[in-house]
Order: sequence, then structure tokens, then C-alpha cells
Amino acid sequence: MSYDPFEELRRRIYKAIRDTMRSFEREFEEMESLMEEMLAEAREWERMFEESVEEIRGGYVEPLTTMIDRGDKILLIVETPGAKQETVEVIVTERAIRVEAKLDEERVRRALGGVAHARKLTTMRGEYRLPYPVDPTQVRVERRGSKVYIWIPKLQPT
Repeated sequence: MSYDPFEELRRRIYKAIRDTMRSFEREFEEMESLMEEMLAEAREWERMFEESVEEIRGGYVEPLTTMIDRGDKILLIVETPGAKQETVEVIVTERAIRVEAKLDEERVRRALGGVAHARKLTTMRGEYRLPYPVDPTQVRVERRGSKVYIWIPKLQPT
């Protein structure tokens, strides 16, 4: 059997091509994974946008909220700028809180201009699922400026 230097060269070239192809394959898999993550994020943004559009079409906006677990109680802070504070209504059930208020149309018109008039934004409304069962009769509501503080004691296990 004779030694063929070109055969060795061919083997090295084929090995280099296979290694390069495997490397490309790994890169494409990583790119595909990244693209899937980006697509999922884009879908979430689209869902949030559609919810916002649906709110405006319905004539309401959802207030910004912060929910804080304080151990034996939950503090829900609802920001209601632009709402008539005397119209803020808080409805509590064992598993959810609903906050609704009438918007001050003049303030909304000044803030949003023609958009507010075209869509007749009249209400601020939000419904929030609670992570724990609560006793609705024990809920305390405080209004400070344009914020509503809702103190929600957790039910004690019996």
C-alpha cells in the first residue's frame, strides 16, 4: 500500500468542513433560540398593546398599582390621577379587588387632547386577583391625594 499525500490532505479538508458545519449548526441553534425568545417577548408586547387599545375603546384606563405583601396583610396601592376622588369605589371579594372611578373629563382632555375626546375616556377601572383569600369585611381603604391605599388582612388558618 502506498502513501498518498493527497488522501491525507483530503481527510483534513473534510474534517475541517465537518467541524465548520457543526460550528455553524450550533450558532444557528443559538440564533434560533434567541429568535424564539424575541418572538415570545414581541407577542407579550403585542398582547399588552392590544389590552391598552381595548381599554381605550371601552372608554376606560387601568390605574397603575403596586401590591406589597406585608406578612399578615397585603397593601395594594392604586394610583388614580385624573380621577374624581369622591367617585373612587373599591369592591372587595375573597379573591379579588375591583377599583373604579370617574375621570375628570377636563383633566383628561387637557392631558390627552383629541384622543380623549374621540374615545370618550370616562372611567378608570382595574380588577386585581389576590394571592391569598381575604376577609372583605376587614379591608381598610385610605385616600391620600391621587392614591388609594387598600390594606387587606389575610385570613388566618383555622
